[in-house]
Amino acid sequence: LYLTCTGCVEMHFYDYFTAGWTPWEPFATTKEWTLGGTADPGEKPICVEFRDLAGNTTATCDNILLDSTPEPSGSVIINNQDYFTYTPAVTLALTCSEVCTECSEMRFSTDNINWTTWEPYAGAKPWTLSGPDGMKNVYAQFKTTAGYTLTTQDEIFLDTVPPVGTVTINGGAPTVAGTSVNLTLTCSDAVSQCAQMRFSNDNSIWSDWQAYYSPKTW
Repeated sequence: LYLTCTGCVEMHFYDYFTAGWTPWEPFATTKEWTLGGTADPGEKPICVEFRDLAGNTTATCDNILLDSTPEPSGSVIINNQDYFTYTPAVTLALTCSEVCTECSEMRFSTDNINWTTWEPYAGAKPWTLSGPDGMKNVYAQFKTTAGYTLTTQDEIFLDTVPPVGTVTINGGAPTVAGTSVNLTLTCSDAVSQCAQMRFSNDNSIWSDWQAYYSPKTW
């Protein structure tokens, strides 16, 4: 504590832990003090009363913010927690909070070593994955107005190579007597697996996506 008082010879302090005043002591311009009450974060008041030789007194108070849990909490989520992405362009969903202060800045990295420049904190961020196909890590680091930081991470598999497949109508028959046919389907992917399929008669208007299986009536 830094104290100023003209003509003062003594001082004492209000202890919020014991709810009472400390004994009078000689006036000094500095004083080491332990904040009273619980260690819970929040505004902590400090009150001092000065006394001069004639016995006149004056009291004054100040507040300080105790940030006893300084590390923020937060997360980065790539594309709504999808495991795969077929395009390098993804969206990062970001959350950050801290009890006493605010999350003010953020930056990003792919290796937790080399970082982008700090930028204002936001709840979302467009991001482009780099390098060849494979598992990609994105690290997000948040900073509070008090200067505390948190690093968090998420990953997603980049697969830009499309699957290969075939469709055979009625076992390869050259003609058909009616509009209802049986489709024999094959599909394979070098990295992931075929999950869905849809169909069209003109390569313009398509049916809804559905789970991949073979055969299929059409």
